[in-house]
Amino acid sequence: MFGTWFERNEKQVWYPRLITARITKIPEGEAPLDIRAQWVGIILQGASFNNGLPLGGYAEGVLTQQKLEVQPESGIMVLTDVAIQVLRDANKSAYRWWQEYLDHNGSEILIFRSDWYEVIDN
Repeated sequence: MFGTWFERNEKQVWYPRLITARITKIPEGEAPLDIRAQWVGIILQGASFNNGLPLGGYAEGVLTQQKLEVQPESGIMVLTDVAIQVLRDANKSAYRWWQEYLDHNGSEILIFRSDWYEVIDN
């Protein structure tokens, strides 16, 4: 269910496994609660990870861009543009919030912790 790490020539190589997941809990984060709540029920495809974010990456707040104090150990990484396009069909106001945010800040990937979703296909 998770991506796989390999050591190759003293470099870490991550081979992601794509999964399909349904968001089941309101994700924590800096976006307003009513916006974050709109993710519940959304089905997304992303690259899974465990044992921390791959290749030394880290998660940061969507509004402040500050590195999170507690980093996710497992979850999925979803391309932001893809995720908000799926959200658009479910909730136009949440979609508009993300569009406005992205116009000012930009974020290529959204991270959903593994306790926020259920895998429906892998």
